[in-house]
Order: sequence, then structure tokens, then C-alpha cells
Amino acid sequence: MRVLTDFVLRHRRLVLVAWLLLAVVGGYAAPKATAALSYDFGLPGKPGYEANRQIVERFGSGGDNAPVLLVVGDSHQRLQRNAARSLTDAVDRAAPGARVASFADQPSLLSKDGRTGVLLVYPKPVPGPDPYVAALPALEKVARQAAVPTRVTGQDALASEEGSGGAGVLAETLFGGLGALVVLLLVFGSALALMPLIIAGASILTTFLIVWALTGLTDVSFIVQYLLALIGLGVAIDYALLIVTRWREEQGRGADPDEAVRLSMATAGRSVLFSGVTVAVSLAALIALPVPFLRSVGFTGLLIPLVSVIAALTLLPALLRTAGGRLEWPRRRSTSPDSRLWRGVGTRVVRHRRLAAIGATLVLLALAAPVLGLRLGEPTAASLASRGGPAAEALARVDDAGLGVGLVHPVEEWQPAR
Repeated sequence: MRVLTDFVLRHRRLVLVAWLLLAVVGGYAAPKATAALSYDFGLPGKPGYEANRQIVERFGSGGDNAPVLLVVGDSHQRLQRNAARSLTDAVDRAAPGARVASFADQPSLLSKDGRTGVLLVYPKPVPGPDPYVAALPALEKVARQAAVPTRVTGQDALASEEGSGGAGVLAETLFGGLGALVVLLLVFGSALALMPLIIAGASILTTFLIVWALTGLTDVSFIVQYLLALIGLGVAIDYALLIVTRWREEQGRGADPDEAVRLSMATAGRSVLFSGVTVAVSLAALIALPVPFLRSVGFTGLLIPLVSVIAALTLLPALLRTAGGRLEWPRRRSTSPDSRLWRGVGTRVVRHRRLAAIGATLVLLALAAPVLGLRLGEPTAASLASRGGPAAEALARVDDAGLGVGLVHPVEEWQPAR
């Protein structure tokens, strides 16, 4: 560790410039990486996955992608076949290449009273989180211009009404970083609170650069962008906090700037190295699983702790030696490792250890209680329709007509030609 620290101190300007370039290039690569991420949760080799893949290859749509439903009719008049045909023609013009199954050809898509019919539309999907991002607005326009009352529903229409987009990974990372900055300001009481965030930012952006390169070699799940930001913030801040705290202690004991960095790296730096390698190896175990999207999570779990360790062992010493003294402002915190608050907490916990253990267990059980009602899986049509809206009303009409909400997720069967 001393050899590495001496090298960093001798070439600290070069180290700073190198990390600055990595961060800048990583900032450019981050949106490229997120755009190249995969949204496939399939299990290659399994019958269902292979059937879906062959359906998409043969017809260009369907498979994992649920259809869009055009619900036609009202309670005043029976539907005619020509209404279905005119709507089918309009769909062909609005979404070229889409497959359509209509109540004109499929009696099961027409209610018994003949007043409600359904068109199942399978537009060609596009890569990304919204496979029908272009087709859905076009089909909604077709519904508005139809000669008979027509409404759009289906999994994607319901999800768009639900507003499932949420904040992007950048906004979530910035929000987490601001929260961490508040805590760090309370800990340090000076501008040194910026140090861990600088390490976290450099680590996250550099890892995005590596992930972008990785997307050119294999599919990488979109989940990794959130894990990268989450683990990157936590691990990088934790490692930097440990080293900076030890550096402040050495400064307070009267060590000169170079020696303070060396001593902090020889102690806290060694702990960071072993901790980061342990985290990386643990998460890298996911690479061995025969599930593609979990393997990509394993790659990210391997990368972000290692990059964070490298940043903490190279970038942080260079920053501390270059700007650490100037960032130690205002000096409102003692550099002594002793804390009256935490000494008091520790003393009371040891003195009343049985009560502390029981209390901590009760708190953990209370926090874990919501897991008992947790249901994992894809959102159902009923849950997506719970907030109402035109798509939810159209789905309710399908159900009231006796056609069944199962039309939202019909099962397609693929039989290869013999």
C-alpha cells in the first residue's frame, strides 16, 4: 500500500487529470450505456421463451409483447362486420405491419348481445422500455376518428395511464447524493464533505463507461443502471469516508501532509481494499447463474466495488494532498476520534444489552412486516386499472360484456411447419 501511495503522491497531478478524463468520458458514455441496455427477462432454452422468440421472428410481433385492444361499440346498437373491417384498414395504415384479430373473423371477440367487439392489435415492437411508444398514440388516434365508439386498452395503455415511467436514474442518483451530502456535512462540519461525493461520482461515471463497452459484447439488463447508482453511492462514499476520517485524525496528531496521507492509506486504505474485493467477489457469484439478466447484474456488482476501491486508493489520496487542507473549512469538528455521543450510546447498550437486543429485534420485525403482504410478479390488468381512466373504463366494458379481461394477455401457440 505504501508503494502505491508514494506513486500517487509523486504523480498526483497526472492522477487527477486521468480521473477527470475518465469522468468526462463516462458522462458522455452514461446515456449511451443506458440506451443500449436490454429489457429482456427471458430464459433461453426454455419452451416458452423459444416459442415467443419464434413468434416474433416469424410474424414480427407478439411473443412477450401483449396486444393493444380496441374495444368497439356501445349499449345502443349491434355491431356490423363492416365496422371491424374499416377499423382494421385504419389500423393497417396507422401501424404498418401490425397483426390484427377482429370480431369480424373471431366470434369469441364479439359479445353475445353483439354490442361489444374487440380488435386484438399486435404492432411491431421497438427496443426499449416502451415497445409500443410509437404505435400506441397512432392507435388512439384511430379510435378517436372511428365511425363507431372505440376505446383503447391493454397492458401498455393501462401502464401509460398509471404513469409508470418514474424518475430517471440520473435524478435518483442526484437525489441520493444530496441526501448523502447533508449527512456528510453533519459528520465533517466542513467542505471535506465533498470528498466522498467526488469519489462516488468518478466511480459511477467510470463504471458506466465500462458498462457501455460491455453492452457491445453481451446483453446487459436495464436493472444494472439502478444497482450501479445505488451500490456506487453507498460503497464509494463509505470507503472515502473511512479514509478521510483517518486522514483528519492523523492531521490532528500533527503529521505533515504527505505522512498523514501515507498513514491513512496504510490503515484505512488497507481495510478499503479488502472490503471492496470481498463485496466484488460476493456479487460476482451471480455471473455463474444460468439467467442472462442476473449474470449482467453480477458483472455490474463486480465492477462498481472494484472501481470504487481504485478511486479511493488513487484519486482520494491525490485530492487529500492537493486540496484537503483548503477544504478543511470551517473547522467546526475536532479531529479526535473520540465522540461523547457515541461513547454514551455504546456504554448504555453494553449496560442494558438484553433490552437493546430485544428492542432492536422488535424494530427490525416492524420494518420487515410489509414483506408479509408483498406479491412479486408482473402487474395484473386489475391492478393497473385501479386508478381509473379511459383504458380502465374500456377494460371494464370488456369484462361486463362477458369477453373476459384475459384478452389483455392472450396465449399464443406456435406450431412449426412440418
